[in-house]
Amino acid sequence: LLGAPAVAIVGARRCSVLAERFARRLSAAVVGAGGVVVSGLAWGIDAAAHEAAGRRTIAVVGQSLDVPFAGSVARRVDKLRAAGGLLVSEFPPMQRPDRWTFRQRNRVISGLARATVVVEAGERSGSLITARCALDQGRELFAVPDHPSHAHAAGGLALLESGVAPLTGPGPLLEMLA
Repeated sequence: LLGAPAVAIVGARRCSVLAERFARRLSAAVVGAGGVVVSGLAWGIDAAAHEAAGRRTIAVVGQSLDVPFAGSVARRVDKLRAAGGLLVSEFPPMQRPDRWTFRQRNRVISGLARATVVVEAGERSGSLITARCALDQGRELFAVPDHPSHAHAAGGLALLESGVAPLTGPGPLLEMLA
């Protein structure tokens, strides 16, 4: 999986149903074109992207792999492993999850991918950290346009206003993977 062309799909944990559906559509299209989906194993957009990718997904976690996962994350880890996906971490043994570890893992998410897609993001979303990392790493970056009245639209709209390319369908990702 690490050798295949990859696309990172990230976004809000508490996302809209439409955004979750769109993340699944993008993920399925990437996998259908022979690519791999990278995300952070969080609820919402991350979970939708991983699930739609099946075994063609890489989850980057914000803790070491020897520290037990808790609650719903443990269930997502079990599903990902059962599907044949890959779980990666850059953290040394016994590193527990902390606020800073999730911020740090975001650069790994974008670093593993040729492009990063922000599907839905609030004003202070961790997805915006991933977006900044993608730009710093010289990766392609896309933002999915959303309606300004939606609670989680502010981050994506700010990216679009700054000149990030809008993504309204999987076409540009498929071209990049070809």
